[in-house]
Amino acid sequence: MGEQPANPTKPDIARLGPAGWLGWGGLVLTALLGAASSGVGGFFGMAATYVLSVGIIALVRGHVHWAHLRGRAAGGVALGAAFALFMVAAATAGPTPPAPVTTADASSSTIPTPTTTSAPSTTATNTTTAPAATTSTVSQDAADGTALAALAQLPIKGRAPKTGYTRAEFGQAWADVNRNGCDTATTSCAGT
Repeated sequence: MGEQPANPTKPDIARLGPAGWLGWGGLVLTALLGAASSGVGGFFGMAATYVLSVGIIALVRGHVHWAHLRGRAAGGVALGAAFALFMVAAATAGPTPPAPVTTADASSSTIPTPTTTSAPSTTATNTTTAPAATTSTVSQDAADGTALAALAQLPIKGRAPKTGYTRAEFGQAWADVNRNGCDTATTSCAGT
């Protein structure tokens, strides 16, 4: 009666080697970090991410010896296991709490109060003054400290005053007066 041969399909812990210890230790560490940060859902989610990356490496290289993935088919099985772990992670994940809603305190708001002023008059051919800027009153729907209340405080101005501008002062828009290849309007705008 001789010694029984070792079972080649069952891994021996003593024969893992450095790559095996790092690989399986990385899986355990990653899963534990996921559990510490997000509970059971995080445990399965991080484990799924690790298995997914190992499966992709097995598909690309054709093998991952420490994980006993001896071919691309085994890498495909690892990818399937990763997707199953992702589904378990999604099923066990807790509900996400809603984001806290912050409200502005009316006493601490820094909305400037507009004043009504008139625009300075100009002494051109048509001298007019702009109508006084008005502010709208805050509607009953706008609570203090809201964007609608701040919008209601903005001044509403009328038409701009006529300052004596005439287009004829700049010549014909299509003429190339200085012969630089640009018409007068383009030259005036570009400053060349």
